[in-house]
Amino acid sequence: MGQDNGQRNDMQLAAMLWWLTIWYASDNGRDIVPSQQEWLSSELAAAIIKNVTGKEWWGSWRHDESGQVVSQHRGWQLHLGQALDACDQQQGRPEVYKKLVGLLIQFVRYRHQGNGEYTSMLEFYNNSALYNSARSTFIPHQETFRRAQQYISSMSGLCELECFHAQAICKNLAIDMRPYIKRDLAYIKKNYTW
Repeated sequence: MGQDNGQRNDMQLAAMLWWLTIWYASDNGRDIVPSQQEWLSSELAAAIIKNVTGKEWWGSWRHDESGQVVSQHRGWQLHLGQALDACDQQQGRPEVYKKLVGLLIQFVRYRHQGNGEYTSMLEFYNNSALYNSARSTFIPHQETFRRAQQYISSMSGLCELECFHAQAICKNLAIDMRPYIKRDLAYIKKNYTW
């Protein structure tokens, strides 16, 4: 994923916003969340869509709304991208909201790599996260939360007010993510042994 410094910095900020959101969604590290980036992508996308449009969105790479297994090898990434397109127009929102949520949309959006594969920045940053990805769930580490907070407050280039808004946005997205996390955890518990 070739990027210039500005894009790299934007995606680093998006990754830190993402980790704050996961921290808050896990009730400050007290609850488990799914570990696979496909679950995390659909949960974050659903939260963004709900937060921006006010509409519920169903999207999962493994099961339908009734919990039945579905085969989603490639199509779910396109479905997720199409659903996120509705969020591109954030009318009446403060500029800081548009900027930060816009970064998260870029972060979670999958792009076709030409070799039949799709990838996202969430996948890239998730692969270097502080948890055991050999398990189907994890509890976010407090150290990851601290690093994210420190980055946002002192290295992101955001002013103090923007940092305050970043925290609020992450907390609100976390609230919107929780039902989707709960849904996916129920599926994982029923169908996974790892």
